[in-house]
Amino acid sequence: MINVNIWLTPRSRSTALARCLSTIPGTKILFEKFSWAYLLETQFAKERNEAGNDNYSYKSVLEEYEQTKCQFRVIKETVLAIKPEHYPVVLNKESVNIFLIREPILSCTSVMPATGGYFFDMMNSIENVASPEIYYQTSLEAIKYVRANCDKPALVIPGHLMGSQETATRVVQSICFQMGVEFKSDFLTWKSLDSFDPEWDVPVFARNDSAGLYLRAHASTHFEDTEERKVDHDKLLKERPDIIEEVKKIDIIYAEIMEYSTGF
Repeated sequence: MINVNIWLTPRSRSTALARCLSTIPGTKILFEKFSWAYLLETQFAKERNEAGNDNYSYKSVLEEYEQTKCQFRVIKETVLAIKPEHYPVVLNKESVNIFLIREPILSCTSVMPATGGYFFDMMNSIENVASPEIYYQTSLEAIKYVRANCDKPALVIPGHLMGSQETATRVVQSICFQMGVEFKSDFLTWKSLDSFDPEWDVPVFARNDSAGLYLRAHASTHFEDTEERKVDHDKLLKERPDIIEEVKKIDIIYAEIMEYSTGF
């Protein structure tokens, strides 16, 4: 069994990549189970108990993860949700590790389909749990861990590359190579759905997608050619100087991450 880990920074087309990899025979998708355990044990403990899911915990998710048997065990997660003492379990020597890194200004100003609000504001509503900066800092630390401890090189992918069919294809080809799977063009198309793939293991909390985080990925059938969104920095500085200040801090981390970027 091979661990295939999709590590994300927000709004980096990670769900679309998960949909792609789920077309590969022998895969099992475990979708944000650690991330929700992390949130539910911190900020949302009350909501977890009210929902009758008080047994959903990091420990239970880890046990389920270790008990999942398949050819390719694929997780889509934020690195911050994995406790460092369990890196040797999840990011083991034979694992495939894909880091999708969106440019910070684009991540923070991504608009939630269902609410119309900035993703930055949604993140900051979860105090001391999921600040924008921590996604990038923990990703950087994990990249360094993979480089030092894993047999296969980290695939560090700038998020905009997944917005091109040509480069997304090369990314998938590289992932297949690390997985030991012969690439097939069939992997690049999938069925449009109204919700999550019923074959995926998805926590109930993620299924209640009030912000519409996953709507576009559900409806998609392939990687689309999309022009990267332009941000008017001067306008944003006047309207939301708090976002600009946060992005300045994250950009320092982002620049270091990009030193490890995989060429496609």
